[in-house]
Amino acid sequence: MRANSSVRIQMASLTTLCLTLHRQPIGMCKELCIYGNDYNTPDSTSVRDNIQMVDLAKGHVCALKTILEQNGLAIYNLTIDHGYLVLDVVIVFDKVNGMKEPYVIKDRRPEDIATCYCNPAKAKAELGWEHSLELRQCVVIVGTSRRTILMDTKLNDNK
Repeated sequence: MRANSSVRIQMASLTTLCLTLHRQPIGMCKELCIYGNDYNTPDSTSVRDNIQMVDLAKGHVCALKTILEQNGLAIYNLTIDHGYLVLDVVIVFDKVNGMKEPYVIKDRRPEDIATCYCNPAKAKAELGWEHSLELRQCVVIVGTSRRTILMDTKLNDNK
């Protein structure tokens, strides 16, 4: 499947770390910013959950089926059960994709906390859902998709 302009427009409004890694080289974001390097974590960057969008979509489908069957509302954390250091995500992305992603350390944003991820146990117990892709697999997908968009952009620019 090839990327098109509507996909690029939809991605322009999102600001997740992996999406920023995806958009930065095609000019959709100026630079990769890591906000804060003064947290009480092993490398001083924040810890965040990173879930692949296909896993998240599958979780939504499971949740919707369950809600429709039960004719009611339920709330689930569709996430992984641990977080990753932000700088580790960048390092793994670089290693897996053979790239050196430039980044800038900026001041911590006032609303940021050191660690943020949720417990998906209820989703597993009630929906039978859990994420299937780990960080390494996720960044391979991001890198492959990024290369495809770069090729499509170059092809469209040459038309």
